[in-house]
Amino acid sequence: MTDKTWLLRFECNDGNVEVWEHVSRDYAEEQFNSFDESDADIYTEIQLIERDWTKDENNCDTIIERKVFG
Repeated sequence: MTDKTWLLRFECNDGNVEVWEHVSRDYAEEQFNSFDESDADIYTEIQLIERDWTKDENNCDTIIERKVFG
């Protein structure tokens, strides 16, 4: 297993949260960049998060980028 993974965290307008995990930062960034204001009807916020599995579980996530809609 890799030391780091990258998460896309979607906060939906209905209050639900979806998380997609990727092992490639490039692919995660590509997916993150594919979302824009046209997705505001579905999401209120999208975050690109780096998860470092070598750190303490309470301190292993770092938000790299975020998009806030609305």
